[in-house]
Amino acid sequence: MIESESMPVMTELEARLAAPDGEETRRALLAHLADLHWQLRQQLAASVPRADYRDLAAIAQAVEAARDVLLCHPTAPRP
Repeated sequence: MIESESMPVMTELEARLAAPDGEETRRALLAHLADLHWQLRQQLAASVPRADYRDLAAIAQAVEAARDVLLCHPTAPRP
């Protein structure tokens, strides 16, 4: 956690998104999540053991949730 005099306690991700280059950080993370989600969907479409399918589906759902959080979180305005 990061403490700031002007802001409440923040996570490292919140601090990175609030930085002047926050939008670039968000775009990079969204691209990484999109790639990860695509890879997971490819694995799920392939023949995988039932136990692995459940785990991969849960991970894909978590990736979607992370994407939603990034899309809803504000970034710092560009100067």
